[in-house]
Amino acid sequence: MNKYLQHVGVGVKDPRRLIPKLEELGFKLSSNFTLFTKEARDTEVYFYQYKDLVLEVYELEWEEPEAYIIDSIVITNHNLEYKEYALDYGLKIVNINEEEEALKYFTVNASDTKASEEYFKKLNFLKEQDYLVQNNVKILIKELKDKKLALGPVRHIAFDTDSIYADRVDFIKKGVDFDNNAVIEFLPFMDKGVVYFMTIGPDGINMEFNQILK
Repeated sequence: MNKYLQHVGVGVKDPRRLIPKLEELGFKLSSNFTLFTKEARDTEVYFYQYKDLVLEVYELEWEEPEAYIIDSIVITNHNLEYKEYALDYGLKIVNINEEEEALKYFTVNASDTKASEEYFKKLNFLKEQDYLVQNNVKILIKELKDKKLALGPVRHIAFDTDSIYADRVDFIKKGVDFDNNAVIEFLPFMDKGVVYFMTIGPDGINMEFNQILK
């Protein structure tokens, strides 16, 4: 049941302020929709893509925490200077010098690294050296005990699946916690829409599983 990255949810107060900065980093608009959901009510949702990394950018206000759970997105783009790019609303994209241009990994802060690792393993991640890995998604967990953690601009990481009901059963058996009582919800994306559910891990980290309807 290994999955590939579908998108990364990015909620900010004014997406139109953030979008030009993303374009400067090599992201290109792949699609956009108007939708009504719990977090984004009758608003534009923009999908910006760089290689295999797709950012789902939408309007959302949130209180600034002491530290973000999903702290940064690490990529390689040879057309950019190799450094950390601190964008609007706290979104942090780090460009590192490696041979292949692609998404490299996400850095995740955790108050309890062992509990965080166990959560990802229940979602079928494997430990490889310092990372938790599932196909093209790598998570680097960093312990941060002295600050209160909460979601920042990166609201969730979403995985593509073609077996959403079996995934839900698998995670329930493993004791994974869910948002909205594990209800599978619908969104009017793509031609026929998508269905998804959200898991909740330590410190409130969110991992989404999303199936495109055909």
